[in-house]
Amino acid sequence: MFLLQELNGALGLTLFFYVSYDIISATVMLIRRIDFSQATAFMNFRRHFSFDNFDFTHTRDDHPAAIPFHSHVHDYYELLFFVSGDGKFTVEGTEYTMAPGSILITRPGEFHHLTILSDHPYERLVFIFSPQFVTTFDSDLKILTPFQNRLLGEYNYYSDTAIGTRSFFDVFFGPDVSSDIPGELARARAYSFFATLLCNVYSEFTRKHNASRDAGSANRATQEIINYINNNLSEDLSRRELSKRFFFSESQINRLIKKSTGLSTGQYITLKRMHLARKLFMGGKSVQTVCDSCGFNSYTAFFIAYKKHFGCSPTNDIFTIDQNKTM
Repeated sequence: MFLLQELNGALGLTLFFYVSYDIISATVMLIRRIDFSQATAFMNFRRHFSFDNFDFTHTRDDHPAAIPFHSHVHDYYELLFFVSGDGKFTVEGTEYTMAPGSILITRPGEFHHLTILSDHPYERLVFIFSPQFVTTFDSDLKILTPFQNRLLGEYNYYSDTAIGTRSFFDVFFGPDVSSDIPGELARARAYSFFATLLCNVYSEFTRKHNASRDAGSANRATQEIINYINNNLSEDLSRRELSKRFFFSESQINRLIKKSTGLSTGQYITLKRMHLARKLFMGGKSVQTVCDSCGFNSYTAFFIAYKKHFGCSPTNDIFTIDQNKTM
């Protein structure tokens, strides 16, 4: 048995990944043997499979500048491996310029968007997963520490220089490896690469977390405002109240939020409240409870905002959610 061990001395946490060396070696050899003679350069492709709370997508866009990459927030954990391209991600106001072999992680509810800087082909691997999937190999969910134990918009980015995963990508997805492989081998390949990425991110996060933070961060004020908003969605979050709390003018508050997220203060707050509303509905909460928890003073205002954002009324959405639960 081949043992990969990641240690966190400061927190006293130890995570073990047991992987059969023979199985992985056989998997890689089979991947390399199957139909690689017909492998060609990737051009505008998308390969995807999903199973058991785990979703994997490998995509390349040859002309990404023509594609609208919208700001968004979602209900799952996401790990993006950046293969090639020229772009930057903004996560809750923090900008990260991507480089080949780098990784971006986000947790549920973490607002982010991609800005394409030039029309260089954009290739990435995206892993979407739930805590239920993680419990199959880590019942205590310690491996999710880099996703959870941090402020919004912090420690989302990990460079290849720091974690050295580009070489693993070449083994599993490089130009000498066939893209046309059976489903079970494709699944084994994705699992193996994903486990490697998680281990390396966990190790690097621990190192960063224990290091001294840069007290002079230029984004500190914006981060404080953004974190306050996310932790107080049921409260009065008008620009007037935010101005009083953080000692900035209302226009300054709006400029800070817009510069960081691309949205006005009101748009950003509404986006986060709508995400919370749907999450509460999925948890079985009543319309009135959700309305109050999301900071709306009247059901009418909540109804209008919800329908504008999701394209349906709260009651219709609840019905759809309930139907999906019974399927």
